[in-house]
Amino acid sequence: MKAVRQWLFAAEAVNDKKSIVDEPDVYPVHSLDRMAEYQKFVATVMYFNDALDADMLNASLVKLLETGDWKKLGGRLKKDVNGRLQLHVPPRFSAEQPAVAYTHECLTEMKISDHPVAKSLPTHTHVPSLQPLPERGALRTLQVRPDFPASLDDLMAEDLPPLSLHVHTFQDATVVGLSWPHLLMDGVGRSALMKSWSLVMAGQEDKVPPVAGAHHDVLSGLPAGASDQDEFFANKGLLRGVRLAKVLLYWGWAKLAGPGKVIRSMYLPKEIYDMLVGGIKEQVSQVQGQTGTKRYISESDAITAWVTRQVALSEPRPRPVTIMSLFNGRYALKQHLNPDAVYLQNMVLINYTTLSAEEARDAVAPLALACKAQLSEQTSESRALGFIQWISKRVDKTKHTVPLCGGEDSVLLCCNSLIRADLIRETRFAPAVLRAGEAAETRRNPAGSMINFFYGLPNEPTQFINGFNILGKDHSGGTWFAGNLAPQVWEALEYEVKQLGEGKSSS
Repeated sequence: MKAVRQWLFAAEAVNDKKSIVDEPDVYPVHSLDRMAEYQKFVATVMYFNDALDADMLNASLVKLLETGDWKKLGGRLKKDVNGRLQLHVPPRFSAEQPAVAYTHECLTEMKISDHPVAKSLPTHTHVPSLQPLPERGALRTLQVRPDFPASLDDLMAEDLPPLSLHVHTFQDATVVGLSWPHLLMDGVGRSALMKSWSLVMAGQEDKVPPVAGAHHDVLSGLPAGASDQDEFFANKGLLRGVRLAKVLLYWGWAKLAGPGKVIRSMYLPKEIYDMLVGGIKEQVSQVQGQTGTKRYISESDAITAWVTRQVALSEPRPRPVTIMSLFNGRYALKQHLNPDAVYLQNMVLINYTTLSAEEARDAVAPLALACKAQLSEQTSESRALGFIQWISKRVDKTKHTVPLCGGEDSVLLCCNSLIRADLIRETRFAPAVLRAGEAAETRRNPAGSMINFFYGLPNEPTQFINGFNILGKDHSGGTWFAGNLAPQVWEALEYEVKQLGEGKSSS
């Protein structure tokens, strides 16, 4: 352990020497990364029930960013003569030009339970639980430093590194805030970052995978995909012009007049989660046996259908529902990507599931099958390629690139599943543990691993549309969720899982 610490901090000290090379290494910002929707900051809060060495966290992250094309993440955002964004990596990271904007709040005289904000972070429970998150402004103090840039323009004007590491160390816990402009990477890229950061921290730099496509966008050289993307969006009810204006006006009125959405986290222990997902899959099998259809329903499919149904049932009158779900293109384009490399870029695609009021309020099994039927078409290689190429043609021409689909009267639900990214279990910070926090007899996770994480947009107001995220599984097999839903939806979900706990599923 001592050798690892000396190696990390010695490497950091070398960075303070002046470089004799003046020219930066310039990386392009790829086409999907240039989407207007990605020119916002993402910030995550990771909760560890151990006291970690904050300086070691920073030193190992810096060391990673000195490895091959991982240094792209330390580049300064600039614009070229055509106004396109680029990342300019300093010849050598130094105190004047650090790889990471690092700040540390050392609060080791207090326990996390005594901190006015961190004490409210959700934690695992032995029974299903709905837990509030700290208010947005309070949570921001754990995500980012007080002088965090308000926009990309501020980041560029101050010539700051895009990655920000903001650590609070307590007597018995550590809260790690990590933020970056969304244009740097998506959730799968972040998972690779966490895994590689952990490897460097453990002195296993030789196991860090190389970064592919840093200088050349792998998505730009792919074969042609579906050519009917405009027609496809039209069939999904693409909103534009007067129809889009009506929807935006309706949303504005609903925000002012209707009941507000509430941000909550939800934790389901493994037994309850397995009962919920297993029960839905069993119902799906029964329906498929009656209809002769065969379609695979994943955990995420089952949970999305379950939540969608409760959102639909919570409306005062039956309304159609549009599910806007995120899908990582890496999974559809495997044969075009290097399986042994990391792609630090955005490959997230958007799928639209349009449901009638009757379909959205149906039993959960037919609903899951109806959703899957629409998703299967959109996650094919041809359709994924078509979507990428459709976006790429428009990314530098329009203010908002992401199309919005659905009926004018539809309820919109945005869903995202990070189960496959496995962010909680891929993060292993054991080498940085200074003191164990939670006692061995009560803890359910290995030393240096996180309890959970939550993410959001630190500079943006809370969204007023329905949103639900499956964050992933923890080390005990339980599953974490977070969302922005109406109070009555949360109450319905809570009731359902409590019924499961009592062996009385009401689905």
